[in-house]
Amino acid sequence: MSRPVGAALQRYQRVLSQWPVDKLRPNTQLQDVLQKALDKKYDPKAATAPDEAAELKQANALLTLLNDGYKKKYPLRTILTPKSQPTYFQDLLEELERAPEKTFSTRLWEKISGYIRFK
Repeated sequence: MSRPVGAALQRYQRVLSQWPVDKLRPNTQLQDVLQKALDKKYDPKAATAPDEAAELKQANALLTLLNDGYKKKYPLRTILTPKSQPTYFQDLLEELERAPEKTFSTRLWEKISGYIRFK
């Protein structure tokens, strides 16, 4: 006899289906890791059922992360524009967006050229 599917599991599944794919690590996705943990936790053969209230709370936290709720609640103002290098974080984001398309030789060249400084 199988257990009924709870609201927390349904919410987890909805969040995982909408979670964005990590382009920087294509072989390791958060969705896959969480899905394996959920399969283990909600296994019908498990001796005890998970605490539905606690699981619903965690699923809601994931949903808030997905919808940028914490970013809206706790906005980052001056932290992202340090006076010493105001474009640092913007440059970092651009570099992370370009990283998946780089070839091995491009990555190697950039690494080597980073060690050599011309005066």
